[in-house]
Amino acid sequence: MANGQTFEFSIDLRRRLITLSLYRVCDVTECVSSTCVFVSAFLLPTAYLYVKASDVILFTFNSTDSMVDIHVGFTGPENKGLRDEEETLMTYLREGAEELKSHDPERIKQAVRGYRQAKGTIGRECHYDKLVTTITERLTKQPEMLVAFITQILAAIMIKDIEIDEVRGGNSIAIRCRCKTADGLLDLDKLVDSGELDELFSLAMSCLIHQPAAASVSMSEEEFKRCLKSLNADAG
Repeated sequence: MANGQTFEFSIDLRRRLITLSLYRVCDVTECVSSTCVFVSAFLLPTAYLYVKASDVILFTFNSTDSMVDIHVGFTGPENKGLRDEEETLMTYLREGAEELKSHDPERIKQAVRGYRQAKGTIGRECHYDKLVTTITERLTKQPEMLVAFITQILAAIMIKDIEIDEVRGGNSIAIRCRCKTADGLLDLDKLVDSGELDELFSLAMSCLIHQPAAASVSMSEEEFKRCLKSLNADAG
């Protein structure tokens, strides 16, 4: 990095995305083998970067108020739980979401943007097909039999102009969605209510266990209202 260069980098700190913009940088030292970042008096995990205390540092926090969680639960044959299988499917989804973040995310943004700006059905279908193709090309760690289902799940969410921030397990599969606009959040809410995700997750789990399975997808009304209030406030 050159002295006087303006640059940005992002750090995932306790599931919050922090973007740091540093100006008038001088005497910058990097150590990629370390597991922390030191900027002036701040200690942050994931990499090591030292900047003199005299530098000007601007911190921008993307609040969790713009995020909602989609929860997915399953019921197997004879109403049996599917805890181990849920963990397996969660892992495949998480790996898929991470692959999409790390490999040319601009192509995905362009497809989503084109879809949402298109005037007619043909135009929207064209951009949706581009999104599906891009996602399919990126899914390299998932079993071939599940790729089509995982692609459709991710595409159905992302086409609403939603970024998948995290996929985690627990009592259910939780997909943390970062909402950019109130319209995107409202579209996501309609998607959950439509039952489309129920069907897609049911098909994915049934394929995984080779038996019928039923999925139930939900979103907290409290989280929805909080997120909608935050997005409307940001929009002015």
